Amino acid sequence: MFMIIGQMTMAKEAMGSYAEDVQSLIDEVVREDGCQYYSLAVQDEKAGLISVTEIWSDENALNVHLKQPWVQAFNKKYMSHLKSHTLKIYDGDYVRDF
Repeated sequence: MFMIIGQMTMAKEAMGSYAEDVQSLIDEVVREDGCQYYSLAVQDEKAGLISVTEIWSDENALNVHLKQPWVQAFNKKYMSHLKSHTLKIYDGDYVRDF
C-alpha cells in the first residue's frame, strides 16, 4: 500500500476555481484501479492551504494514476501555483482496523 499524506500551499489566485476543479478530478480518480482513498481538501482558502491524503493499492497504481490525462490536466493548471508542500510517500502493508 502506498499513501501520500501532507499539505500543499497554493498561491491565493489559484484558489478561485480550485474547489470545482478538484471535485471533477476526484470524480475521475476514485474510479481508477488501485485507488482506495483520495482527498485534496481545502483547509484554509485564504492561505491556499490544502490537505492531501491518497491511498493506493501499490506503487504501480500510483504511477498509472500520475499518467492519467485528467491528472496531467489538473497538474498543468495548478502546479505552477504551488508555493510549498510537505507531501510524503508512505510505503507499507501493515494495516489494522481502528
